[in-house]
Amino acid sequence: MALRNHHLQWILTTSQAGQNFYIGNNPTNPWGAYGALPFVRGNPHFEEADFRAAAEAQAGRSLAPREVSRFWFAQAFQHMREHPAFAARAMFCKLVLFWNDFEISDNQDQYLLERDSWVLRLPLLGFGGVAPLALLGVIAAVRTRRAVRLLGGFVILYCASVVAFFIFSRYRIQVVPALLPLAAVGAAELVARIRDRSWTRVAAAAAVVAGAGLLCFHRFGIFSRDNELVVEMRLRHLGEVYETAGMPDRAIDVFQEAVRGCPTRCPQALEKLFAAYVKTGRLADGEAYFRAFTHAHPGQPDGERDLERLMEIEAAGPGRR
Repeated sequence: MALRNHHLQWILTTSQAGQNFYIGNNPTNPWGAYGALPFVRGNPHFEEADFRAAAEAQAGRSLAPREVSRFWFAQAFQHMREHPAFAARAMFCKLVLFWNDFEISDNQDQYLLERDSWVLRLPLLGFGGVAPLALLGVIAAVRTRRAVRLLGGFVILYCASVVAFFIFSRYRIQVVPALLPLAAVGAAELVARIRDRSWTRVAAAAAVVAGAGLLCFHRFGIFSRDNELVVEMRLRHLGEVYETAGMPDRAIDVFQEAVRGCPTRCPQALEKLFAAYVKTGRLADGEAYFRAFTHAHPGQPDGERDLERLMEIEAAGPGRR
């Protein structure tokens, strides 16, 4: 692409910086991870068109790609000026999430893939294990090793570039090749202090690693692998994949698993399960399931509503479904 731009015409590979900046810095996103916007369909096939349509509707004219990007940059900065405390908190959350061990997935969830991958289930060192050792490596060698200063500077700059927008694990993974040699320096420093029996210095190094580790493994909001809302969303998306693959019965099993883990706070899983029962014609099975569900969770309005709808569809007969 660089050669083409040099010899033919300068074109950008993408012009959505403003849109991405707005995703991470808008009034509906207090956490700084990816958050769905009410006017944008969460699908790469439609996101750009929806952003463009919303920008042009507010601008009152058609906009070039660069103008669309500038429009959303302006909207984000306006929000940050008008709500500085909200914006500062969101930036802080993004910084915390960047260094948290939890892997924030995009469209492929590492924790979901663990179900079918023994490699991903291995007790390997993750981001939260590498980062504290890397911090120790920087502290120990930043004054004496130029390479450590360069790697540390890269990590800081790259972290800032991600935190400015929004957090996905696939965005932060690029710092791992820099963190690994820094972590090796940190581990070597810790071993050297132990061999020297310099227990005061060992304690100081251990305190750095332990303190950073506590921050990396601290549960922050819903961002943990076993949070019921996160698990429900993960399983719901898996069920949708099974539906797309033409495996509706497997989808129903997964939707049921999602509801089991989050019976009272996750209406979307219930709605998906209801729709799957109707689509497959398994109305009797659906009625039996929702009767058991409403018995186990009395007063849950979504379950009661779905049971009533199933009974109405059954009563209407096949011709009116």
